[in-house]
Amino acid sequence: MGVRGMDGVRRAMVLASLAWLPVWAGAAPAGEAEAALRAELHEVLVQLAASGALASDPSGALTVEQPAERTVVLGLVLDTAGQDPGAIEVVAVTPGGGADRLGLRAGDWLMRVNGQPVVAGERIETGARLRALVADAGGPVRVELRRAGRVLAIEGRVDPVEIPAYRLEVGTRGVPSLGASVAAISLAAGGGEGCGRISQFPSQPRSRKLYPVRILAIDGELPGPSQQDSFRASVGRHEVTVAENIDYRDLPIVYDRQRRQFGEKTFTVEVHAGKTALLAARLVDSNAARRAGGGEYWQPEVWKEVDEPCR
Repeated sequence: MGVRGMDGVRRAMVLASLAWLPVWAGAAPAGEAEAALRAELHEVLVQLAASGALASDPSGALTVEQPAERTVVLGLVLDTAGQDPGAIEVVAVTPGGGADRLGLRAGDWLMRVNGQPVVAGERIETGARLRALVADAGGPVRVELRRAGRVLAIEGRVDPVEIPAYRLEVGTRGVPSLGASVAAISLAAGGGEGCGRISQFPSQPRSRKLYPVRILAIDGELPGPSQQDSFRASVGRHEVTVAENIDYRDLPIVYDRQRRQFGEKTFTVEVHAGKTALLAARLVDSNAARRAGGGEYWQPEVWKEVDEPCR
């Protein structure tokens, strides 16, 4: 996700506000969905304008963009402040939501999804990890949990949803105030002219031994602000230098010793018009690493390509 023309505080305000937009899954007619989206966007802009977040930008431009992604709507609240290193507590479950249909209840302690630990790394990121594990499953889910002191497993189905790429622009036509800002909003998916994007957005499926990377350089130059996840690039081949961000909990000790030598790599990425290349670090099994020589434990790759407008 990239946001330009904003400092860190204002960017966080925009993303937090957009997180409250309603999720439509085809249950409402297109006209109703569009009306609801416009109303929510208007409220977000009112809040930003009242706080001075729009007027304080000297360029008068604000952009929020997101590549296409696959996710699930679980409808639950987790207690990320808990101290149990191997489980996380469900605080609340939305009636009729994915977690409710699966059979989860408030008070359950989630341990594993399809054999993968729910808690790994920072606990504050557990919600995102849980959604990724369920989405990677593609529907069938087996959840191991503790309930009232008993360990049990629940099996069911939570089908993922595909969210198209979008680009939200505010004030890009020189609009100075909120009164005309709504007219300057552009929301688009797909398409593209003579450019594409290279993204490090952390949506890689760990079940396929794919992990996030950090883009250090594109064609030998810094690609942009460090907090940005997606970078515009011309159509064609580019030399991209990345650093792996493999979870140390999933990294065997024999590999962990090699991180200083092999933690960064450069490879060629083919950029196509109107497409975003999603990058990942693939964890190599020990036998393959030995055959490759030098003990290299990972390889950078484009794990997925999605449609996204490029301007």
